[in-house]
Amino acid sequence: MIVFFAYLGVVCKKRIPEAHTVLEIVRIRYGTVAHLVFTFLAVVNNLFNTINMILGAAAVITFLTGIHIMASTFLLPVGVVLYTLVGGIKATFLTDYIHTFVIAILCCYLTTKTLTHHDVGSIDGLYDLVVKAQPSYEVDGNYQGSLLTMNSQQGIFFAIILLVSNFGAVIMDTSYFIKAFAASPKAVVPGYVVGGFAYFSIPWSLGTIMGLAALGLESSPIFPTYPRPMTTLEVTNGLVLPYVAVAVAGKGGAVAVLLMTFMAITSTLSAQVIAVSSIFTFDFYRTYINKNAGNKDVIRWSHLGVVLFAAISAGLTAAFNYGGINMG
Repeated sequence: MIVFFAYLGVVCKKRIPEAHTVLEIVRIRYGTVAHLVFTFLAVVNNLFNTINMILGAAAVITFLTGIHIMASTFLLPVGVVLYTLVGGIKATFLTDYIHTFVIAILCCYLTTKTLTHHDVGSIDGLYDLVVKAQPSYEVDGNYQGSLLTMNSQQGIFFAIILLVSNFGAVIMDTSYFIKAFAASPKAVVPGYVVGGFAYFSIPWSLGTIMGLAALGLESSPIFPTYPRPMTTLEVTNGLVLPYVAVAVAGKGGAVAVLLMTFMAITSTLSAQVIAVSSIFTFDFYRTYINKNAGNKDVIRWSHLGVVLFAAISAGLTAAFNYGGINMG
């Protein structure tokens, strides 16, 4: 869906090069009613994306540092708001590049550290650990309940849900369009193609290795939850990665995951904040309130949009957390 966006972004930029958001294109093509409907959908989409990210990141940070989950929920957006207010979309591009570079190094470190740990040993060792752990797990819908099968009913369901929901999430995520409009077409296509491949490597490499290592090491004294198995709540809150990182790398693993989480959430959250503030400014204020708004007015309303969206998303995340809704 990210690679597909390379085409979508270039087509939109070619049709209306002066656009700021995709919603402006919707208004020109389909009129006011469609514009209002799609504006509502886009804001809700970005809101759920943001809540999802903060929920997962807050749970990981709370486990690794011990601070209250409400503190991490509200502190995470603060830094993002500050540098987004100062740097705008330029700050988002810079953090995307720098943070992704650091995250890539940390991903390589954690996967290598896991495979070379003395309780794992190698990829062969990881396979043997999972085979050894098999009697403790019976996966409904898998061939003979096996952990090591490609015949998985739940896997097919997950793939369908992921593809459908993520295509919707990407196409309705105005941050993708804003970056496509801000960059030259020569940069948009290779950027989104490389981004799509990079995105694929996270679940395929890091997720698979750390997930299987969690299954194999869960019954080992080095695992943080030992002697009890992980709860469903811990798994759906995204704690598998930090648990395995702490098990194989100790404090170094905890620091690596904390840094990865912080850099991923701040980079992505910045893009979401910019996207919604652009909707607030160009699709609400300049379209329906002040059509002749100058640069100073636009910047002022953009800053207001950044602060409002960060506050609302953090507040809703807190409500979701107390309501028992987690990242999964």
